Amino acid sequence: MQNPNELNNDGILFAQNGDYKKAISCFKKAIELKNDNPFFWLNLGITYRDFNKIDLAIEATLQAHKLDLQNHEIANTLVQLFINNSELERATNLCQKILTADDKNSNTWNLLGIIYFKSELYSKAQNCFETALSIDSFFADALFNLRDTFFELGDEEKAIECDTKLKQLEK
Repeated sequence: MQNPNELNNDGILFAQNGDYKKAISCFKKAIELKNDNPFFWLNLGITYRDFNKIDLAIEATLQAHKLDLQNHEIANTLVQLFINNSELERATNLCQKILTADDKNSNTWNLLGIIYFKSELYSKAQNCFETALSIDSFFADALFNLRDTFFELGDEEKAIECDTKLKQLEK
């Protein structure tokens, strides 16, 4: 009998090499053997995402989330999938649930900022990105997003400040 952990590891290696069909097959076999492991489901979801099968990615990642509601990595991956699929209301609701449980989650603040940015609610986006940066001052993605938000708000001076900080982070 095959070991589900070995199948999962093989799936990760296949996915890293771009062989998504073999990776998906490995994850599905691992799940057949042990369907209560959220990381098998998450890996399946991420692989579907990379294989550009967003609906299947959401389905698998939702299953991972149901198995481990406390895991913010899984929840944030699900938020990203919702955003990529233009399901901004679902993404917002999940962000708010995560932040209710952990308001120091810089990644979730950044994701919520992205949702607001996509919705052209730039002041709300700015607040989210600044909150993310107050938690993690080295969070380059949030700084990049804040810079773009300042440009949208017409505050070129603050956008340039963000650019300067980004260049300092790269060093």
